[in-house]
Amino acid sequence: MKFKDVRRKVQDAVVCGIFRSGGIHFHPGDDEVLKETDKLLLISPVCGRRKSQYSVLNISERTDSSVSYSEPKEGQRSSSVVTELKETRLKNIVERPSKSFSKSSECTLGPRECILIVGWRPKVTDMIREYDNYLGPGSVLEILSETPITERTSVVNPLMQSQLKNIKVTHKVGCPMNYDTLKEAIINIRKSAKCDKNVPLSVVVISDRDWLIGDTVQADKQLAYTLLLAENICHKNDIKVSSHYKQC
Repeated sequence: MKFKDVRRKVQDAVVCGIFRSGGIHFHPGDDEVLKETDKLLLISPVCGRRKSQYSVLNISERTDSSVSYSEPKEGQRSSSVVTELKETRLKNIVERPSKSFSKSSECTLGPRECILIVGWRPKVTDMIREYDNYLGPGSVLEILSETPITERTSVVNPLMQSQLKNIKVTHKVGCPMNYDTLKEAIINIRKSAKCDKNVPLSVVVISDRDWLIGDTVQADKQLAYTLLLAENICHKNDIKVSSHYKQC
């Protein structure tokens, strides 16, 4: 089954990405083929008296409260991607109270986390908003790039900052492919006051805007090199990272 097929079939929630091999992938390509071990990232109300129902075509109900998404292949057989939607999923969804709900409505908070985004492009704001929806209060997100801070703050402006409820965005200027610069950024965010050892740290490497100007093959190499560099730094400095992943 492809990502676009699952996205169209989910009626009561917004499918915004997948969780695969310990990494979060926001908005993968429509033709991305899902694996049986993938989990869907959903945006949906978590407060209120009515229980959300996640319904798609060809639902097969199971006793473990999971939902099976199935679709016929080009032949006679069908494949399915199973996404667990147990009640405990609310532990990983951020609190979103609404004025229309009573004070007795049950809400839960998302996890607190520290995130280092390596690279910059204007659409990074979409990622920031997604993280703000998912994470809990006190989360920290830092962006490392050679792009001047003045240019970045014209996009991640004070108005947007005021709309973020759960994360604080900071900026650092430097070359992502420079060992010392990347090492300093990783160590600093790990040592930050709000990011103690019990708070998960994720390093996200994206294709920097300047990398995309030239050869796409070279951009892919720079992306892979930066990711390997980050993994090497964390390993040498005994820094535990919940996930390393790249996004083109």
